[in-house]
Amino acid sequence: MVNGEKEVAPKRLLSLDALRGFDMIFILGFAGVVSGLASWIFGGDGGWLAEQMRHAEWVGFRHHDTIFPLFIFLAGVSYPFSCAASRAKGLSTSAIVWKATRRMFALVLLGLVYNGILSFDFANQRWPSVLARIGMAWYGAAMLHLFVRSFKARAAIAALLLVGYWAACFFLVAPDAPDGAGPFSEAG
Repeated sequence: MVNGEKEVAPKRLLSLDALRGFDMIFILGFAGVVSGLASWIFGGDGGWLAEQMRHAEWVGFRHHDTIFPLFIFLAGVSYPFSCAASRAKGLSTSAIVWKATRRMFALVLLGLVYNGILSFDFANQRWPSVLARIGMAWYGAAMLHLFVRSFKARAAIAALLLVGYWAACFFLVAPDAPDGAGPFSEAG
């Protein structure tokens, strides 16, 4: 109770929570269970179903390739609800930005810890991480939500980011790519 008033639990969007939970099950390794069951039931390597639980080598698209994009999508979709709850608690925009900034840095730091920064072998440190990508992408979306109010402006920014990413992939050649390698080929 706060000031004699009963606190109301925040409403949850159960479909969003269910989809997030489904995605988390695969993040935590359920793909191995599915592959094992498929191999046991169908004999051998498990065929098509077991193959879906592994990333495509280069060309192709499988179920396992959807886990990270789905998580990023869910993080973006859930942010307006989180922001509305923060505003309902009376947090200012600067407090919300500070909260988002702390979360982003926490995810980047956790990614570095997961990749072994505490071994202090900086010459062999793997700097990029999935957690850092989630943190930075989520932070960018959060700032867009906070500071760009127009749907058209948000859509234009999203389109510019997608086209810009495509252009970078297409026009910026990898320094070690062999001559004539296409920009979207494995060699390029």
